[in-house]
Amino acid sequence: MNIYGTAVINHGFNTLFGQLDDRRGEADSKGQSLASLMSDKIPTETDKLSLKQLLEEGGPAQSRVLQISNQQGDKRWVKFNIQPLFDITKQHVTGVVSSATDVTVQQTHEEQLQQQAHYDALTQLPNRLLAADRLKQLMAHVKRTGNLLAVGYLDLDGFKEINDKYGHDAGDAVLKETARRLSISSRDGDTVARLGGDEFLILLADLTDQFESLLILKRILHETAAPYEIAGSTASAVTASLGVTFYPHDNSDPKTLIRHADQAMYLAKRSGKNNFKFYSQDYESRLHAQQQTEKEIGLALERGQLDIYYQPIVNCRKRTVTGVEGLIRWNHPILGLLEPAEFLPLIQSDSLVFAISEWVIHEALMQMRCWNKEGISLSISINLFSREITDPAFPGMLHSKLAEHGYDPAYPLVLEISESSTQGDSEELSRFVKQCMELGVVCALDDCDGKFTSITNLQKVLVKRVSIDSSIIQHIRHDNGKHALAKAIVGVANAFGITAVAEGVETKSQMDALLSMGCECMQGYYFARPMDSLTLSGWTQAMDHSITW
Repeated sequence: MNIYGTAVINHGFNTLFGQLDDRRGEADSKGQSLASLMSDKIPTETDKLSLKQLLEEGGPAQSRVLQISNQQGDKRWVKFNIQPLFDITKQHVTGVVSSATDVTVQQTHEEQLQQQAHYDALTQLPNRLLAADRLKQLMAHVKRTGNLLAVGYLDLDGFKEINDKYGHDAGDAVLKETARRLSISSRDGDTVARLGGDEFLILLADLTDQFESLLILKRILHETAAPYEIAGSTASAVTASLGVTFYPHDNSDPKTLIRHADQAMYLAKRSGKNNFKFYSQDYESRLHAQQQTEKEIGLALERGQLDIYYQPIVNCRKRTVTGVEGLIRWNHPILGLLEPAEFLPLIQSDSLVFAISEWVIHEALMQMRCWNKEGISLSISINLFSREITDPAFPGMLHSKLAEHGYDPAYPLVLEISESSTQGDSEELSRFVKQCMELGVVCALDDCDGKFTSITNLQKVLVKRVSIDSSIIQHIRHDNGKHALAKAIVGVANAFGITAVAEGVETKSQMDALLSMGCECMQGYYFARPMDSLTLSGWTQAMDHSITW
């Protein structure tokens, strides 16, 4: 069949392709072939070849959807239906009947559905579904080429605080900007996808070795950590933690590769954030052990295996007991009585952290009420997880527990916040302290070693007590530097009317040295070890009659 023969077309065909308008006749198209009429209407060479093959094939009726461009330059999607014409013997194709239908609306709708199904609506990055498909394709590509594929799992540091402080609109703006930065930091052929929330998947293709990925990973972290414009001001609180595993060195299935990269990301986060870590089999073993221990801690809470021991805080100049510090213990059925340092650092689950904090506050308030009935009036200090400072649900839970137990602020509950957990963010800490003060709860800065206890920070934070870390007290008699540091902390605290408490006092000489520099309140083995509530009641009553230190 000669596809270049003369074509006979109707008015509708001409109108669709912009060959003529409503005021012109069909004569403009007479004498032209269908091929010549269409040659300049189809913008891509691939589609031109597709139409040519369609016309040349003959055979049964066929159809194909192609994109065309009319005289006005408008792009349209057109469905071509080709029906061959045979001679009377049906042995030769003498021509074709072609119809063209404008399916732009349907095609656009289908593309929108495809976009919604495979791309994230906020960032326009590939979503989890499309990322999984890309990962499978790249793994197949690795098998053909022998190169490496890096699978990266990225989570933003500080994003929750942005949402809490500025609102979800600001959070969405940060996510969109992060998506842009990740896209420009990667190479052509790489894939950046949003998995949900503030988590992203990064697939680095065609790497010759692991070292080739280092420059890209560092560029990604550098771009992510650049200041963001948030609510009209510049904020630099957002960084990223990134975990990476390499296929086929990590010869796992796609789902497991992503899980391994996720595990490495948590290692990066626990190692100080704003960095990246590579997955290793050893880390997975340690992570499994940690997760198992965390599960056991959760069961210990449910089974009543956790307890609180109390260590007295004494005023050595007045020779009185001013309060106690509540210290959590785990009555492990096999390992015996475990101290907090042996199991609390293993907890990563925010829900378990919250549950334990809620339990400790409940137990402390209940114990204060019991002691009050016995005529023992003591404040109780408890240690907080660092995450509780930024948890928006914590103040509500605290208020609920205080109301439940008929809290009397005359003998206050004291929340101890580790100095290191603040990371120097006095503004965040100050906001938390003010929320607690409004509820009649006192806040204390714990484990102070001089990094945060400057005059400026203490002015901002408004804590009522600072605890000098035991690592300083242990060497206060033999290390001039430690002695000077302790004296400086006590001096700053006294200047602002803040109580300084020395932790870990074990000898009379340490007590005397602290008294000489103006520190009156202390706790440690020299006075008493932590004890259960019943023992503490007897010890306190005995101290009313005989102070031996």
